[in-house]
Amino acid sequence: MTFLYSNSHENEHLISEVENLNGNANIANIASNEISLLNAIAQEFKTWRRQLQDIATHLRQAPDIDTLLKITVAQIREKIGCDRALIYQFTSLDSGNVIAESRTLGWTPTLGENIPGIIFGLYTNQDYIEPVVIDDINQIQLTPYQKQLLDKFQIKASLSLPIVVEGKVWGLLAVNNCYSTRQWQEIEISLLSQVTTELLYKLQSFEFKREEQQRILAKKSVAKVIDKILRASNVDKIFQTTTQEVRQLLKCDRVGVYRFKPDWSGEFVAESVGNGWIKMVSPDFYMVWEDSHLQDTQGGRYAKGESFVVKDIYKMGHAQCHIEILEQYEMKAYIIAPIFSGEKLWGLLAAYQNSGPRDWQPWEESFVTQIGLQFGVAISQGEYLEQMHKKSEQLAQIVEQEKAFTKIVGRIRQSLDVDSIFKTTTQEVRQSLRCDRVAVYRFNPEWGGEFVAESVGTGWTKLVGPDIKTVLDDTYLQDTKGGRYVKGENFIVNDIYEVGLAPCHIEILEQFEARAYIIVPIFFGDKLWGLLAAYQNSSPREWQTWEVTFLVQTSLQFSLAKSQIDYFELVRLKSDKLAQIAEQEKAVTKISNRIRQSLDVEEIFKTTTQEVRQLLRCDRVAVYRFNPNWTGEFVAESVGHNWVKLVGPDIKTVWEDTHLQETQGGRYSQDENFVVNDIYQVGHSPCHIEILEQFEVKAYVIVPVFAGEQLWGLLAAYQNSGTRDWEESEVTLLARIGNQLGLALQHTEYLQQVQAQSAKLAEAAAREKAAKELLQQRSIQLLTALRPALNGDLTVRAPITEDELGTIADAYNNTLQALRQIVLQVQGAAQQVAQTSTKSEASLAGLTNLAQQQSEEITAALGEIQQMVDSTQAVVANAELVQVAVQQANETVESGDTAMNLTVQAIQGIRETVAQTSKKIKRLSESSQKISKVVNLIGNFATQTNVLALNAAIEATRAGEYGKGFAVVADEVRSLSRQSAAATIEIEKLVQDIQAETGEVAVAMEIGIQQVVEGTNLVSDTRQNLNAIVSATAEISQLIERITAATQKQMTQSVTVTKSMQDVAEIANKTFAESQEIATVFQDLSGMAQELLTTASKFKVK
Repeated sequence: MTFLYSNSHENEHLISEVENLNGNANIANIASNEISLLNAIAQEFKTWRRQLQDIATHLRQAPDIDTLLKITVAQIREKIGCDRALIYQFTSLDSGNVIAESRTLGWTPTLGENIPGIIFGLYTNQDYIEPVVIDDINQIQLTPYQKQLLDKFQIKASLSLPIVVEGKVWGLLAVNNCYSTRQWQEIEISLLSQVTTELLYKLQSFEFKREEQQRILAKKSVAKVIDKILRASNVDKIFQTTTQEVRQLLKCDRVGVYRFKPDWSGEFVAESVGNGWIKMVSPDFYMVWEDSHLQDTQGGRYAKGESFVVKDIYKMGHAQCHIEILEQYEMKAYIIAPIFSGEKLWGLLAAYQNSGPRDWQPWEESFVTQIGLQFGVAISQGEYLEQMHKKSEQLAQIVEQEKAFTKIVGRIRQSLDVDSIFKTTTQEVRQSLRCDRVAVYRFNPEWGGEFVAESVGTGWTKLVGPDIKTVLDDTYLQDTKGGRYVKGENFIVNDIYEVGLAPCHIEILEQFEARAYIIVPIFFGDKLWGLLAAYQNSSPREWQTWEVTFLVQTSLQFSLAKSQIDYFELVRLKSDKLAQIAEQEKAVTKISNRIRQSLDVEEIFKTTTQEVRQLLRCDRVAVYRFNPNWTGEFVAESVGHNWVKLVGPDIKTVWEDTHLQETQGGRYSQDENFVVNDIYQVGHSPCHIEILEQFEVKAYVIVPVFAGEQLWGLLAAYQNSGTRDWEESEVTLLARIGNQLGLALQHTEYLQQVQAQSAKLAEAAAREKAAKELLQQRSIQLLTALRPALNGDLTVRAPITEDELGTIADAYNNTLQALRQIVLQVQGAAQQVAQTSTKSEASLAGLTNLAQQQSEEITAALGEIQQMVDSTQAVVANAELVQVAVQQANETVESGDTAMNLTVQAIQGIRETVAQTSKKIKRLSESSQKISKVVNLIGNFATQTNVLALNAAIEATRAGEYGKGFAVVADEVRSLSRQSAAATIEIEKLVQDIQAETGEVAVAMEIGIQQVVEGTNLVSDTRQNLNAIVSATAEISQLIERITAATQKQMTQSVTVTKSMQDVAEIANKTFAESQEIATVFQDLSGMAQELLTTASKFKVK
């Protein structure tokens, strides 16, 4: 039956006739128009049949379900010519998801949408027995919700066919027209029905293949589990990996392993659960499930080896309490199979479906059962291996105990503090004893006590931790002051319920989860200090003798270690004290250096308060300044986060202490400190405490700050978080910092005085500038007047004034006058030398001629011996004349030598005068350099004053309204400093000009000195030449004397005349040559004299 939402179908009777007359031989009797219509219909059927075959062919080629669904909707939309084709799968009774869609562009997609089934025309999946046809949604009766859904997806007409799998409606194959209404044809319905059948066939085929693959995979998984069981020795690891593989294979939401306890209750010990579901097993949690039915029946059906399959928990007749537990963990369906260890039911293996009911397949039940059997084998194997392992452990335990004890003793001796010893020892002891907890308990003076260290296994309550402090006051131990332990006895309990402990004692042990324990005493010296205990929490335990001995030996090592630690602690405290003092000294030095380096009081206060607060590790450090009336205010502070601020840009805290006002500083004026460890314990007045509470102060130290001899203020360190026992070193440190602050204040006061002096220096610089300008003008006048002297004019004179330059001008005039006199003397001496040289030259010419005549006469005498006497007499007479001339030449040379000596002395006097003048000019240059240094110093003062004025202006700006007046003063000071800097720059330029001019004068003086030296050298050379002339004339005189002697001998000894004449001829020739040489020397002397005269003539002296 087909559900129709239209009024009529055209040609329905024709289709019926075609079906009835298809093989009738009387078709020739039908009218020709009907024959044409039937032919068209037959052709249409043929076309639809081809399209069906084409669709079937594509469907059969699909490799997987997703491709199959995509091909189906694409082919249907193409063949039908609709706007949308989709496949819809029911997920519940009345709703489902669109799992495949093909649509034309522009229409709202439905793929992946969860849509109610009512959108296709009927309410539940059970109603979709036949195709549902809607030609026009406006022609049928719709609910508002149904109308809203159709409008959302623009549906105007729809055709839906059910997809039935194993007698149940799995989903729908639907086509929609969105652009307009449509009258669906019967042949289209038939086509879709055929496609649905083909699709169902392919879906079943894929499902069969999938189940077959699952069976194969299940067999492989069972084989894999068996292999792991044979290889693994850890049952827990087998459970963990196997539950994951089982869940992945079954594609369920949870797989768990449940273990029975002796009372047939139990707990989950392993599971694999999907994301988003509640966990029943975690590292610190095992879910306990006490099933009363299983407890009453000691395993129920599972003890008989039966499995239990539940497809829907609400349809199995479970008790309401059972359903509530299942709902608590979101279970909707499950399979449970028993796990046997040997002949005993050990536990259960369960697979759960949480998302909804599930139709479990037979192969899935078989798979879970087989895995359960393999678990039983693994458990039996693990228990056997566990027994063997325990025996081997017992054999090795004694050796390990000795090794562990040696290791513990070594670590105890290496540790230097009790906490480290306790922490290390409890861990080592717990590992050695393999118990659940090892703890150290310390007695207090009242014989109560607390746990101070422990090592505890995972999952047990902690007794010791960063935020955990477990106090245990045992009345028996308090009454007996240690009980059996003070006697050195141990206490061994294998089961707390079997030794007759008091109920209150058992209750405390149950809180600590203890089932068995060993307790041994710990002595420090002869005093019972505490207890060392080992606990077994998981179950009772039969403690072995070696375990007790091991624990006793460990406690004895505690005693030895404590003595060692006490000694080291004493040494450490002394070292720490020395290190603390050294650190404080470094800090004080650092703070003092920073205070000295800073010139800004506010910066000094800021730096000091920060450094001191960090050093003392307190909550606040503040500086308090007294007013003239002994009230005061906080002017600087460094405060920790979250505490009230006393100083800030908009915060001004005034504290008027009446006691300090009345006593004008009280104890602080006497340089006393005030140390308060607790403000409530020093007898403060209520009003004082109230103010301190406003500032959140609990303890403080206050030291005075003196500026010179005057009490300037206070330096205070506050502890806000609680009371504090201030150490003497801390108070001393604060007092030293207070002294440094006082020195810094004095330094600042001195700086202000320096600033005042800078202003005075600026005024002096201005006066110095004017004087310097006057000095420069007069210096220029002096240099201008003396400039002709550089060109040789020694007649010029500098104008003389009554100042320093007048003295310098007078010295210059004296120098020029002396120099003029020297030049005059040099000129006179040079003229005399020239005249004498001319006369000597004439005498030498006569001497040369005479020598030549002598030579001729001697030559003639060789031929005329008779005339020898006459010639000899003539020679004697001429020799006398020559001797007279030589004597005159000697006298002339001696007078020339005297004149030269005077010239040298005069030139040396000029040289000394010029040297003195040069020294004075150098002193003038040095004075100008000193002036330049003073100017530079003034410039530096002006620059520093400008920087200080700028800083003051910045601080005044920070101070807001209170600093406006100070800002004006700072601006004026900065303006004056700028003017001073400009004036010093001008003075420096003038000084540089003076230095340049004096440098040029010094250079000129040096040149004059060099010229004087050269003149001196020339005169010395002339004197040497004159000395040579004197020597030559002396030799000539000697020769003449010998000639006279020879002639006398010639006259007396005629026998030897010839020989003597030859000697005389030879002597005459030598005389002639020497006279020529003397003439040459005198010509050179004459040239030198002319040059000296020319040089001296360059100076203007008249």
